[in-house]
Amino acid sequence: MSNIKLITPISRRDLLRVAVPKGTASYSPVPHKKVIELTLEQLDKAGLKVLSEAYHMARNGNQARGSYEIGIKDKEMHLKLAWHNSYDKTMPVRWAMGAHIIVCENGMVVGDLGIFKRRHTGTVLEDYAETIKEHILQAGSMFDTLKNEREQMKNIDIDSRTRAELIGRMFLEDKILTSTQLGIIRDEIENPSYGDYGAPGTIWELYNHGTVGMKQDHPTSYIDHHIKYHNFFRKEFKLETV
Repeated sequence: MSNIKLITPISRRDLLRVAVPKGTASYSPVPHKKVIELTLEQLDKAGLKVLSEAYHMARNGNQARGSYEIGIKDKEMHLKLAWHNSYDKTMPVRWAMGAHIIVCENGMVVGDLGIFKRRHTGTVLEDYAETIKEHILQAGSMFDTLKNEREQMKNIDIDSRTRAELIGRMFLEDKILTSTQLGIIRDEIENPSYGDYGAPGTIWELYNHGTVGMKQDHPTSYIDHHIKYHNFFRKEFKLETV
């Protein structure tokens, strides 16, 4: 993971002040403004209310990410849509859906629930708009899947030894967690910042301890990092999707 410090939070207005680079024969820059407008437009057309929005940037705005809490929710979490984009060719425009955990503001990002990843050439903006439109229409079923997986994790108890082994594997074998995040998870286990997640001693509690440490992920790694983390739990505990 890059160690470039994020400027957080940053307003939409400040992000839109970042100069868009000139295009070339082989590169079509995707303005952050267009990504925001297309995303909000498609959410509005689908009748989905945006409850809040947040933006982060690095490298003077040449790398950015945005996220939106959407009004599909239950008492514990909202549906969430996140995107990242760059002007320096370090990452393509990409978006994915997941969930925003209300009590701790952590994120769940699920790999097969609406991903877009495309090089910045030709009709990239048109393709972005079309694919996000298709998947936003499936937002309700996506949220059902997230809720189902959450409830499964709440029903899987683990002891401290198993918890330590899982954390070690995610750090040493799968390279999902960083050394900084290990320290955060340890602190969260010893003294949780957000109290009770509703299922003490379970996989759901461990899952949230880990995502606390991912809140400040760099824009280039935020989506992929969360997807790998979620898929680790999904595979390890054979979570069933709906």
